[in-house]
Amino acid sequence: MAVDVKPQTVSEWMKQKAFRDIVDAFRSELIHVTCDSIRGLGRKASRTIDYLMDHGSPAVRLAAAKYVLDTINLGYVTVECW
Repeated sequence: MAVDVKPQTVSEWMKQKAFRDIVDAFRSELIHVTCDSIRGLGRKASRTIDYLMDHGSPAVRLAAAKYVLDTINLGYVTVECW
């Protein structure tokens, strides 16, 4: 969505604490919604890998198991959303 506002106007608005607070609230909400979405996708991905490890061909089961082990060894599982 575009708004026809001059950069100088936005700059002036950003000097006002009330305006900055509103912008910060919108940013925080966006981060919260995004993290919730990522968590949901993580659960879905985990279920997919679990299914493939039980029902895939031997090559697919091996690839899924290797992915899990590689992910754990690389420390990716420690990533947090606040």
